[in-house]
Amino acid sequence: MSSYRSFSEIEIDYLLAEGEVPASIRSAGEKVAVIFTQDWCSDWVMMDQFLPAFSEQVIIYVLTYNKHPRFQEIMTFKEETFANFEVPYIRYFFKGNLITTTNKLPKNTFAALLTKEKPFKAG
Repeated sequence: MSSYRSFSEIEIDYLLAEGEVPASIRSAGEKVAVIFTQDWCSDWVMMDQFLPAFSEQVIIYVLTYNKHPRFQEIMTFKEETFANFEVPYIRYFFKGNLITTTNKLPKNTFAALLTKEKPFKAG
């Protein structure tokens, strides 16, 4: 069983229409990581190996958009609205507020991210 949560079609509709992750996801827990990825990405494969170990600390939503019927629409949205052309792409929320956005992270850096409670620019 996966330790990740998935977007519902209604949540994807909201994302694409409103330009942000819906509140139902952002506020699903105190700490929420939303990851937009494609299954072929080697950086995602690396992260996927360690992320389940964090399931008690953070709620993780994953949208593997190359496997979604609306692949092109979701990818274009991510690239144009979030101005991000890399995979995986991570949006981290604390108590429903966007703290930072980033791309691939090694395990220790992801762990450090979970200590952040105020917005900052990831390096």
